[in-house]
Amino acid sequence: GIKNVWDASRFLIGQSLDGACKSYDTTPKKQKDLINHYEIQCYYESNGMDGLVELLNKNEKFILYNKFDVLSLCDLIQKMRNSYRTLFTEDIFESLTISSYGYKVLCNTWEGKGDFINSLRAKYQDQYDKAKEQNNKELLQELNAEVKREKANFKGKFQIYKANSYSEDKFYRDALTAGRTQSFYNKIDISMPLAMCDVKSLYPTIMGSYDNDCPMPYGVAIPRSANEGYKKGHLGIYKCNIKHQRCLWKNHDGLLEAFKRVKLETGKDLSRQFAPNVIANRVKDKPLDWFYRGEILNVNLTSVDIDVLRWATEDEDCVEVLNGYYWTKSNKELFKDFLDPPKREKTRQDSLKGTPEYNNAIREGCKGISNAVSGKVIEQIHEDVVKPFSIKNWNTMEQDEGITSLEVQDFGCGISLITGKKSETAVFNDMEDTKKKPSYLGVFIYAYSRKLMYQKLLSKYLCLYMDTDSA
Repeated sequence: GIKNVWDASRFLIGQSLDGACKSYDTTPKKQKDLINHYEIQCYYESNGMDGLVELLNKNEKFILYNKFDVLSLCDLIQKMRNSYRTLFTEDIFESLTISSYGYKVLCNTWEGKGDFINSLRAKYQDQYDKAKEQNNKELLQELNAEVKREKANFKGKFQIYKANSYSEDKFYRDALTAGRTQSFYNKIDISMPLAMCDVKSLYPTIMGSYDNDCPMPYGVAIPRSANEGYKKGHLGIYKCNIKHQRCLWKNHDGLLEAFKRVKLETGKDLSRQFAPNVIANRVKDKPLDWFYRGEILNVNLTSVDIDVLRWATEDEDCVEVLNGYYWTKSNKELFKDFLDPPKREKTRQDSLKGTPEYNNAIREGCKGISNAVSGKVIEQIHEDVVKPFSIKNWNTMEQDEGITSLEVQDFGCGISLITGKKSETAVFNDMEDTKKKPSYLGVFIYAYSRKLMYQKLLSKYLCLYMDTDSA
């Protein structure tokens, strides 16, 4: 039962186990009301695990509940597994989490092996069939050799660059500003009609360039020295000095009318000379300061951030670009092969709402997997080192000078782990290339997201509050 719940939890995003079982119409049904879960929790707290096990083994109602639960979850797992296989060919049982599954699918779309194999099949199938029909072994050998050459020359659909060193990867990550949560007037009590805007699936919208111009970098990253500066026409990440953020309102007359209306109806003067800042000031161990308008020195910015700053201030000199990296290529379709299948299925499920065919679990799964990858490409480098306990593993880890704080954690039932700490630099250097993440892609996803919110909303309307994808 525990394993079934764990397996199902990998699929569940924004939904309960009971809700998913109902969506998939499992056989048998989940009988959540057969027992009182609070009563069992209280019994466990009073009598411990041994007492609970004895109770569950003797009470017929509890035994029946467990049987229903295990069988319904088994049915749920298989149905959910097949749903994901319909969207993608990969088996989710080979991944630990929905985000790791999504990233695996994404990497496969970048490689383009599936499309490549299909193109080879379309190109050579008739010739193979003819050679087999004629029992022409010489032609079969020639065809095999030709296919082998094409496979050897295949380089993938997109060549996704990975940082060569920890310092380079950290340079990209230092340009990250993820969500923007801000109360533009601190705590304020406004009693009048207000409107709220929410961007639907902000990160997938950006990643797929759906209705937006959001090319993503790929290919080789080229270092750029301070005297070379900004590489126009290319996406890049640079060390910069922000001279000022005197950002201009882009809907000046509309803003004046909004300020006037608020003052007339509430008596509060919310008028401000400048629009909100584009970039926050960072101070270690303190919240981001979005109100600071002075100089910000040695800050890492993407070329998207730089362009938005110059657009907002209408001053090319508001930011000084120093050294950094730029990418040789960019493309709007880096994520589309990954995003399109769940997008189509989610749209199909939306059209089925109110009908017996509607499946909310599939809909939420499509939404979840679309959103999971934006964070996965910039997944944190974990300093924790964990291995199953054995004398061999302990000796190996103890002899590794890079590992500190070694401990054995005993979870009972024969499950023990060895845990330790390793510096981010050492972890990165020891990491296989396939395990390294193209962290700069995550930085650009979030930069484009902030650009959309800034240019569509913050620079044009009187916003009281925002939370990443809404204002």
